[in-house]
Amino acid sequence: MARDLLGTLANKKVLIVGAGEMGEGVATAIAANPTTEITVVNRTAARSEELANRLGASTLPLESLDAALHQADVLVTCTGSGNFILDYEKALQVMGVRSGKKLFVVDIAVPRDVEANVGDLENIELRNLDDLRDWARKGVEQREGEATKVRVIISQELERYTIDSTARQAAPLIASLHEAAEEIRTAEIERYAKRLAALTDEQREAVEALTKGITAKMMHQPAVRLKEGAGTPQGERLADAVRDLFHLH
Repeated sequence: MARDLLGTLANKKVLIVGAGEMGEGVATAIAANPTTEITVVNRTAARSEELANRLGASTLPLESLDAALHQADVLVTCTGSGNFILDYEKALQVMGVRSGKKLFVVDIAVPRDVEANVGDLENIELRNLDDLRDWARKGVEQREGEATKVRVIISQELERYTIDSTARQAAPLIASLHEAAEEIRTAEIERYAKRLAALTDEQREAVEALTKGITAKMMHQPAVRLKEGAGTPQGERLADAVRDLFHLH
């Protein structure tokens, strides 16, 4: 929300009033922006100092809040004290010193820390828990839209994996088929070794290439059919037929 209003949190000054659980959560989130200047304001100095030291922030006593507001870009309040820490009159005085500089105020305290009509002042944007809930709901809706896309991707990848995995089931049989064909080819080459003895090296290479090409072409279509049929009843029948025809195990 702050980025939407200010464009960026880089080099911005953020005041966080309240160092309880909610204040710590907000401070930790904002501290992810390394160039954002965070100041923690709290009634109990020890608590704010511990949090500030952990996040690389600075601290101020609650009495110094008014002066700090003259320079701040963002104010986040979460004290739950029951009293307004920023009412209309105080906000009017603060804005009179800021020379038109905008102030983004987020009041997440229960009960509220900031008087509701503060948001009516010029150059002040006031948001509360209701606004944050709406903002969070929009974020959830956006994530749900992205989740739908992710489900489609997962479904497509799962289908691809299933196809590939099923096809790999036929790989051992196809390898055995190619080995059987190669054994037949090499046996025939050896049987005609005497007749081929007079061939030059170039001619012998040509014979090797020719016979390998023939066996590869003959094995191609059976291999394709075995892959396509893997995991199906028809594929099992084809596999059994190939094993029987070529005496494969």
